[in-house]
Amino acid sequence: MFFMDIFYSKNEEDMWDPRIRGSFHHFLGFSIALSNAPLFIAEVQQLRDLNPSCAFSGLDANLGVLLRYVRASSAYLGKSEDSLDFDITYYRSLTEHADVVDELEQLALNKYGAVPHWGKNRNRAFDSAIAKYPKAGEFLKVKARYDPHGIFSSEWSDQVLGINGSPSIVGRGCAMEGLYVCSHDSHCAPEKGYSCQPGKVFVEARVCSTSTASLQDM
Repeated sequence: MFFMDIFYSKNEEDMWDPRIRGSFHHFLGFSIALSNAPLFIAEVQQLRDLNPSCAFSGLDANLGVLLRYVRASSAYLGKSEDSLDFDITYYRSLTEHADVVDELEQLALNKYGAVPHWGKNRNRAFDSAIAKYPKAGEFLKVKARYDPHGIFSSEWSDQVLGINGSPSIVGRGCAMEGLYVCSHDSHCAPEKGYSCQPGKVFVEARVCSTSTASLQDM
């Protein structure tokens, strides 16, 4: 997936430079227990079928959604069950249907107990993620034993691991950037027509959408 970006910029250093005109990729990655995967995929298909021509228009045509199998592991932060990994590549510049990607993400994480890929997600995906690992406590004990002074830690890693604070950031426009799940229109971009709304299939989801309804109106 990394090398695909090179075709959209002058060189590797320019891939994320906002001054360069081109397409910008974002990644979303998570693992769902194999026993839950068929139900999750069925709901994603329902989400797609609501607007087949547009629902996933922001996904990369060559990469889109990649699936791979991962075996269960006894490692402290390994998968506790055989799982299916989902890697989703999408364009940051195509925000008209970003609510679909956001609903898909919340459907996976909140309903089907998905665990996020440690390097392919936005802030909100990591909130309380460590609690989904049965052996997280053992991992943190080993971490403290071998790095008692936190040399290999940072403010970010402490937030992700639930040691100190949360990786979510609340503020105006925060949901549009994946920093927090919206609960108010101001978390979206109301000046551009985006408001906080329930998901279309997973109604417990909260997404920023340009449709006319607003969560505050319900």
